[in-house]
Amino acid sequence: MALDDLEKAKKEVTASGSGEEARITEIGYFYLAQQINTLMQIHNEFRNNVDLRFDSLRQEIKQQIDGIKQELKGEMDSVKQQNGGMRQEFKGEIDSVKQQIDGFRQALVGEIN
Repeated sequence: MALDDLEKAKKEVTASGSGEEARITEIGYFYLAQQINTLMQIHNEFRNNVDLRFDSLRQEIKQQIDGIKQELKGEMDSVKQQNGGMRQEFKGEIDSVKQQIDGFRQALVGEIN
């Protein structure tokens, strides 16, 4: 706004019939509307920037969580394989103990009869 327009607007705003009321001209409303629109645009841009930042953070966190899931799944599979091997080993030992017990039982039955 030119300096003359600013002075004119100030005079019109302060001019009044009773001396107590300020009179706002149409140009004043226009400038006020422009300021409001500018503030609304700034607010909307800020909101959009915040939304974009949250979306990017959400995606980054999701990728990190997926990586941790894959890592844990791999470790759990490894533990399952180790447990499966130990299970087979224990099962073999238990079967051999059962066979020894059956052998002792057969021997005792033979001695008793």
